[in-house]
Amino acid sequence: MKSVHIVKVICVMLFALFLQKIQAQVGITAVPFLQINNDARSSALADADVAKISRNGLHLNPAALGPLNNIQLSTPFNTENSAFFSTDWLKGFNGNDLWFASPKFVVGLDKLVIGYQYNRLNLGEQSITEERTPAVTGTYDSYEVSHGFSFSYPLTKFVSVGAGVNFIKSDLSSRTTVGEYQVKAATQVALDLGVYAQRPIEYEQITVTPSLGWSLTDFGKPISYTSAPYSEDALPIMMRGGLGLTIDLKKYVGEFRILSFSGYGALSKIMARYEEVVVQVEGGEDYIRYE
Repeated sequence: MKSVHIVKVICVMLFALFLQKIQAQVGITAVPFLQINNDARSSALADADVAKISRNGLHLNPAALGPLNNIQLSTPFNTENSAFFSTDWLKGFNGNDLWFASPKFVVGLDKLVIGYQYNRLNLGEQSITEERTPAVTGTYDSYEVSHGFSFSYPLTKFVSVGAGVNFIKSDLSSRTTVGEYQVKAATQVALDLGVYAQRPIEYEQITVTPSLGWSLTDFGKPISYTSAPYSEDALPIMMRGGLGLTIDLKKYVGEFRILSFSGYGALSKIMARYEEVVVQVEGGEDYIRYE
């Protein structure tokens, strides 16, 4: 009977992997750079390692931040010549100093895992033009930055929970005044929450380890680039859920395992509505805000 249950678990997990669907709606929110995954392996998995213990838990699932009693460091870096800057929403930036870096540092203690991630999207020098003509009157440097602090705590041997806080700054403005409103750098604080569970199942010559994860990242109030009322834009609040499956054969050649198979799948969705709402202000003009 035990073997029948294991086969059922494997079939369900594999079926879920083949049906995975990613629903990205980053274009309707502010600061989309928060959703950039600069890790090649994690990006190839389409963020499906939300159900996998790795340093990418810093911004995918803080509960899967990393293993205990372990130290991890990575420093991904993309320059203006990389394919990263060919994405549609980055093509409008014509600066001469484009680069993106996201160093991560994870420390696993006996009962707590702590992580820090620094993201900087440098968009180079931009031109300031007159309000009604394309005449250039000056230049300014533009960039987006976030500092992320994450924590993971094992509730049991098989279940862990995690949380994180992100300090965000998006400086894309020239500090000019448009009409009567000041254009400014946008700042905000956002939270991450996550749950991760995995349970090894021993059976004769193999070990089957199903895992699952859930997270809600960049949860916080809207962010604003101007002093105008009702001008806020939603953060890219992302909800992810994922399944994973690892099968290890209990046979070795020397110190090397003969076979180990892993597969992961996930669903993700931006938790932001895109709806026009007309706001009537007494004694002034009507505003259209987006929710």
